[in-house]
Amino acid sequence: MAIDALDVLYVPSRDVEADVGFYRDVLGARVVFAIEAMGTRVAEVQIGSEGPRLVLAGHLAGDAPVLLHRVSDLEEALAELGARGVTLERRVELPLGPCATFRSPGGQRLGLYQLTRPEVNEHFAGRADFPPHGVRASLTPQWHERTYMDEDHAERPEEVARRLRLRRGPVPDFLRPAP
Repeated sequence: MAIDALDVLYVPSRDVEADVGFYRDVLGARVVFAIEAMGTRVAEVQIGSEGPRLVLAGHLAGDAPVLLHRVSDLEEALAELGARGVTLERRVELPLGPCATFRSPGGQRLGLYQLTRPEVNEHFAGRADFPPHGVRASLTPQWHERTYMDEDHAERPEEVARRLRLRRGPVPDFLRPAP
């Protein structure tokens, strides 16, 4: 079984809005997206230029993160894990593709997923359904709707801001990269 990469740290959050504000304002992270749908909030923040994605999830039970590893063939990987005595906890469908979760003997939460929908990254990038804690008062009404930005907004914020002003109005500060 070949694991391609540890792609996502899927972290439970009791208050996604406050956590997004903490990662952005205290740690200097860039907000990739902040989604509110189906009764929960999910946000991705990028702290550095390398490493796995950090996804904060309001619906994820427990206190431990799920370490999501990408594989090229999920069914093949699961067959190998089964032959090695691993018991799956559940199979789920992530926006990126099918996934299965299990635990290590020490209790770490692990997952394998197959990337079948890579376009989801572009679809979610810049979506701003909610701002980080303390920013709401500065938002214009149109930013409470689904909003999209280009994936490269951290590298060229002025150009993206100009395009968005033409389409949607001012860009909220919480989507701008931290200074």
